[in-house]
Amino acid sequence: MSLKNSTRRVDGLVRSLRFFFARWSPHSLRLRLMLWYGALLLLGLSCLTLLALLLDSDPALASLQISLLLAGIVILLLFLAFGWVLVGYALRPLSDLVRAASLIAADTEQSKSPSTLSHRVRRPPGDDEMARVVDAFNNMLAAIESSTIAQKRFIADASHELRAPLTTIQGNLAFLLRYIDEIPPAERYTMLADAHGETLRLASLVDELLLLARADASRGQPASSAHPAPIVEVDRTLLKLVRQMRRRLEIEGSALKIEIGGIEPVRVRGDEENIRRIIIILLDNAIKYTNTEEGKDPGKITVALQHAGAEAVLSVSDTGIGIEAKDLPHIFERFYRADLARSRAGTGLGLAIARTLVEQLNGRITATSTPGQGSTFRVRLPLA
Repeated sequence: MSLKNSTRRVDGLVRSLRFFFARWSPHSLRLRLMLWYGALLLLGLSCLTLLALLLDSDPALASLQISLLLAGIVILLLFLAFGWVLVGYALRPLSDLVRAASLIAADTEQSKSPSTLSHRVRRPPGDDEMARVVDAFNNMLAAIESSTIAQKRFIADASHELRAPLTTIQGNLAFLLRYIDEIPPAERYTMLADAHGETLRLASLVDELLLLARADASRGQPASSAHPAPIVEVDRTLLKLVRQMRRRLEIEGSALKIEIGGIEPVRVRGDEENIRRIIIILLDNAIKYTNTEEGKDPGKITVALQHAGAEAVLSVSDTGIGIEAKDLPHIFERFYRADLARSRAGTGLGLAIARTLVEQLNGRITATSTPGQGSTFRVRLPLA
């Protein structure tokens, strides 16, 4: 046996194995890894064969030649078997990832609730690349699951809030159509006024939902650097709105006071209408949840606007009913209403809209509160 023929046979065997592994698709990655692993072992076997050929000239060493070849084959098989098990164990997390992704895709195609989102791929030990891939996949599943749950809750709450005014409008109009000749004029006027009020409430709710939908659609889109947002003088806008709110309270005969704390000149970049809406939401929220009953302290609302480094800080404080600690982390969620707030009219979208608008301005909004003593909302916006 010549060295050239042995090399050709080894090369032909490697090519055949490579073709076989590449075509065996269910285990292609595992087999391709085994191919290179086995190729190294075949190289070692070739060296043993070469050594045997060099020793072939001495008949006394023929038994050593056979022993070396057999030992090489046995070692090759053992290493291939061990490598198959080892590579399979290392690639098991990838199989789990594929299985989980396939189940989620199947549930989505069949329009089923993706309950598989609650499952997590078992993390392999250590902190290598495979473990980091599994961590990233599990984090992605957790984020998708949280978003899906929030979306379902939002749809359910929106349906409930839309159904309530529609039911009132439908009931009043149906009653009027059926008994319009028998109902006294004063009662007809009351029923029409109720229907009209519910219509206004429904229109306001639809506008708020559309605003949130547009904000969600534009979230994540980079701002255009060619057309920067205009500069808004927040102090002027705030003082103007405070004067308007004071006049409204006077017309309504409310004893509630709106006081102005420290006001500093503040300029930020953004849409002035969005900034106005943020301030109005916070002022309306403070007015709604501050005592105005006769015989009790009417309470007060304090607004302030100051610089804090490279940020403008707008604060609205009230002496109202406050927010319980268990509700505080959820008050910016859509349609969420704390137990203390359920006796007041509202949809639970105001603070959610305020947070959305603040985030569009690259700012953040926070709240602190003590039940029975009041709340303070702070909006931080980057200065222009």
